[in-house]
Amino acid sequence: GQGRHTTIVQKLWKSPVAKILFRNALRVWAGAHSWLPSSRCLSSKKAMSQQSPILVKGDTPPRQTTPPPAAAAASPAAPAPPPPAASPLMFSVLTWNVAECLPAKVAPRDWTLEKSTSEIIRNIQGLGADVVCLQEAPSKDFTISEDYLLVGATPSHCGWVQLHVKPMLMAFFSRVQACGPSVILELKKEDTTFSVASMHLEPFASGGPKRLRQLAAMQGACSASAGYVFAGDANIRTEEGKEFVSSGLVQDAHATFQRSRPFTWDTYKNKYHGHDPAALYTSNYDRIWTAGCVAATDCRVCCDHPASSEAGHFLSDHFGLFARLILSPSIQPLPATPSTTTATGVSTKRPANSPPSGFRPPPPSRPRGFDKDRRGPR
Repeated sequence: GQGRHTTIVQKLWKSPVAKILFRNALRVWAGAHSWLPSSRCLSSKKAMSQQSPILVKGDTPPRQTTPPPAAAAASPAAPAPPPPAASPLMFSVLTWNVAECLPAKVAPRDWTLEKSTSEIIRNIQGLGADVVCLQEAPSKDFTISEDYLLVGATPSHCGWVQLHVKPMLMAFFSRVQACGPSVILELKKEDTTFSVASMHLEPFASGGPKRLRQLAAMQGACSASAGYVFAGDANIRTEEGKEFVSSGLVQDAHATFQRSRPFTWDTYKNKYHGHDPAALYTSNYDRIWTAGCVAATDCRVCCDHPASSEAGHFLSDHFGLFARLILSPSIQPLPATPSTTTATGVSTKRPANSPPSGFRPPPPSRPRGFDKDRRGPR
């Protein structure tokens, strides 16, 4: 009977009910004895551990990882970082006298006006300049492509002077004006105003004084600008160019970067007007001048490759000039220059894809076959 009783007790002890009753009895018994930790004692000790410790004399206070709110409020605020410096604007300029897109005298017989015009446009698009300055454009409304906006045109002694720009630069548009045989586009980037001009100055050796007056008028029209770019067929002679550069802190991009490179006028190589042994010479009538906050970083002669297999066949009697420019306020700005000549045809409205109105009708086209050596270059 005792063995059977022992077996029943063991089964009851291992049952879930017996375990629950034993745990409850143990908790009641432990609560009556303070030397055993109860659940209440454990929770109170945890709360005390979270309180600030009581320091006894000689103890070292613990290091605070974060400052108290009062100290944080008393500390001075960190200075704001300085604003980023304005990035300089970089753009490119192409100038080219396209001789009204007329075919050269030495062109193949099947070389038409349409063929010549399309090849000139193809060359301009291939260079991808941001600003295109054309001289002797065939008409007031001559356009290059949808990649360019025609912002201004004015007549010169031969054909039209035009200024085309890519839409990117029109974000800085301020105004456009005509000043004699030049179109001047005024742009403003942040607080810096600068001008870009396409020009076709007085021709012939005897036109030197008038050319310098035309340049002075253009400088006066740009008196509100911190810098400018004058690009085009200047018909300038060597001494006149030196005089102009030395008079107004002007940089001649071609003279700076192309001292020993090809000329923009070379009748030894270019037989646009035919094979005339008496009219052989070289010159640099086409110029890109910069001043003030605009400077050239590179310049080269372009559009100087033969148009066909015919010897001496080129698309124009002039070669082009291509320059890369930088606009930066850190470059020395222009000195204050009083305006001596008032520009005409001022337009303060943003132009559409058409030149400003109010210009004179175009002059008659130059006669074909004249002797440029005797009469002088255009």
